[in-house]
Amino acid sequence: KKIMKSVINKTPNIERISQLLIAIVLYAFTLVLVFPSYMQKITIPPIGETVEESLILKRTIKYKNREETDKLINYSKANIRPIFDMPAEIKENTISKIGEVFSFMRNSYENSLSNDILIDDIYNEFSSNYNLSINKSVFSNAIISDIDLEYENKVKDTISDFLERGIISRRNLSPETIGLIQNNGIFVYKFHKSIVEEKIVPRNRVHFLEDLRMELGSIIGAKYREINIFNMNTLSSLINAFLVDNLIYNSDKTQAEIDKVSSTIAPIYTTIKAGYPILEKGERITEEKANLLRYILNDNNFASFNFSALIGQMFFILLLFISLGYIIFRFKISFYTNFKNYLLFCFEYIFIMTTAYICSNYISNKLIEEYLPFYIYTFIPMFAILNSLLGAKRGISSIVTICITVLAANMTQAGIFETFSLFIGSIVVSIISKRINNRNGVLL
Repeated sequence: KKIMKSVINKTPNIERISQLLIAIVLYAFTLVLVFPSYMQKITIPPIGETVEESLILKRTIKYKNREETDKLINYSKANIRPIFDMPAEIKENTISKIGEVFSFMRNSYENSLSNDILIDDIYNEFSSNYNLSINKSVFSNAIISDIDLEYENKVKDTISDFLERGIISRRNLSPETIGLIQNNGIFVYKFHKSIVEEKIVPRNRVHFLEDLRMELGSIIGAKYREINIFNMNTLSSLINAFLVDNLIYNSDKTQAEIDKVSSTIAPIYTTIKAGYPILEKGERITEEKANLLRYILNDNNFASFNFSALIGQMFFILLLFISLGYIIFRFKISFYTNFKNYLLFCFEYIFIMTTAYICSNYISNKLIEEYLPFYIYTFIPMFAILNSLLGAKRGISSIVTICITVLAANMTQAGIFETFSLFIGSIVVSIISKRINNRNGVLL
C-alpha cells in the first residue's frame, strides 16, 4: 500500500493507467507470437505420397526413442553373466568315491595274491559295483602300479583342482546361454554348509566338461612329466572316469537378472528442435517413416491442439510480466516509470520479440537452409546497453535482462545453452557499456 500510494502521489493516474493498458497489449502481443508454436496440428501424409512442402515443427518436441532404447536394453542383456550354483557336496562326494574305488582295488589285488584270483574276475566285480568308464587295461595297470605311482593321490589332486575352479557341462544349456558364458564369463554362488561365497569367473577361466575331456591328455602330460606315456594314459583315463561338472545353471536367477535390465535402463530420449523439418520437400513417405511420425507426433499431442500447453504459457508469461512490473516500480527505475521512456522500452521489447519471431519462423531452416542459433538474431545485448543508461544497479539491470531473455527464448523455444549464452552476452555488454552517458553513445 505504501508503494502504491507513493507511486500515485508522484505520477498522474492517467499515466499509470496508460502504462497498465500498454502492458496488457504487450502481454496479448506476446501470446499471439507464442501461441502458433503450440497450435500446430499435423496430418501425416499417406504412404507412398511425395511431400510437396517441407513440414517444419513449430515447437521443440522430446520423445522416447524406442529403437535406441531397445538397442541399449539388448546390449545390456547381452552383457549379463549367467548364474551358476556350486554345491560343495559334489566335490566331497567325488573325492570320497575316488577313495572308495582305489580302496576296492587295493583290497581286491591283495586278496587275489593270497587266493589266486584272476584280474579278469576282479575287473568284472568292479564293473558290476561301479558305473565308471574304465577299461580292463587301465584297470589292470592301476591296480598293479598304484602303490608305486600313487595314482589315487594324483587323481584326487587333479579332480579336486578342477572342481575347485568349477566345471560346466554344455548339456541342457541353450546356445544363447553358452554364448553369454563365452562372451561374459559367469557368476558363481559357492555353497559350503551355511557359507555362501560369491565370485565372478572370467570367460577365459570357464571350463567346460566336454573341452576338459578332450584336453585332458595334454594337461596331465604338462603336470606329471616324470611318468612315461603308458602310465600317463592310464592316469588320464582314471581322471576322465571321475571327471564331473559341479556348476549347476540357475536359470531362474539368470532370467531375473535379464528381466531386471528392462526396468533399470533409463529410456533414451531424442529432442527435435522447433524449426527443424521432419519431412523434406520431395521426400517419399514410406511405411516405416509414417509409423515413426505417428509415434513421435501422437506422443507429443500434435494430433490435436495442445490447449493445456496454451494455458500453461498464459500463466508463465503473465508471471514474467508481473515480475518485470514489480522490479520496475518497486525499485523506482526512472527510465521506465517516465512515460516517454516507458514507451521506448515497449518499442524495444516489440522490436526484439518481432525480430526473434521472424528469424525463427521464416529465416532459420527456411530462407537459410541451416539452423540459426537463437542468440545470433535476438538483439537483447542492445537492450542491455539501454539498461545501462538507467543508472540502475547492475543487479536490477541483470534481472530485467533475464526476464526479457526468457520471454524471447520461450517464444522461439531455444535450448538452455542458447538462452544462457545470450544472457551472459547481454550481461557482458551491459557491464562494458557502463561508461555510456547518453543515448547517442549507444550508436557510437
